[in-house]
Amino acid sequence: MLMNLTDEFTGVSSASINSARSEIIHKGHLSTPGKKREREKPVTEIECDEFVRSPVRRKDRYIIG
Repeated sequence: MLMNLTDEFTGVSSASINSARSEIIHKGHLSTPGKKREREKPVTEIECDEFVRSPVRRKDRYIIG
């Protein structure tokens, strides 16, 4: 009867309520399926050679004075 009332008031099916209750009883908590999203890792180290460093130094000297 309690599940039928919960179903009626929340609009969630009795099967969903029952599976959530059984998961709480067996695991001790309710977990949701997590989505695994792959993303690019941020670039933290950049290796550059003298060809790249030279114009950067010139620009720094120009800006700083």
